[in-house]
Amino acid sequence: MTQLPPADLGVRQNEQAQLLDDLSEATHRLEKLIQRIPPLGGNRQLAMEATKRFEEAKMWIDKATTSFDGSI
Repeated sequence: MTQLPPADLGVRQNEQAQLLDDLSEATHRLEKLIQRIPPLGGNRQLAMEATKRFEEAKMWIDKATTSFDGSI
């Protein structure tokens, strides 16, 4: 693991924070879109499967981003 110089570390941490914000916003939006599928006439079972797979994707995103510690 390579440690970044303090100035670069600050930039990296800002970029990581922005990424987490973007992921949170995208997650919220996608959750709302999936919830709209059945009421608009979409297949309820497939929407439930999409929700299940989306929850799994969120778990993997969480695992991938919990390693943010300033190293590259």
